[in-house]
Amino acid sequence: MILDQLKIFKKMLLITKKRDYDVGTSLDILSFQRESLEIDIDFFTHMKIVYVKKLYGDLYKYCDGIIENALAIEDIPANSTKEKVKGIKFRNMSL
Repeated sequence: MILDQLKIFKKMLLITKKRDYDVGTSLDILSFQRESLEIDIDFFTHMKIVYVKKLYGDLYKYCDGIIENALAIEDIPANSTKEKVKGIKFRNMSL
């Protein structure tokens, strides 16, 4: 991952600095880039979770509508209820 590469590069810069070479503002820039990337990774990871939940929520509602329409025309067994049959059709999944 790029963050691991930045850590390795930072270690190399620190070794170079210990040898009395001028590394200028490289460490500051590197730290800023690492922090910016961590913020981006956190944001996009969170948004991925949000979008997946939204996508599956929409899919669940869509399937719920199809099942409701199917149940409107199907015969429900005498020993069952509409909700039990719906649970079976959804394979007991819930939102």
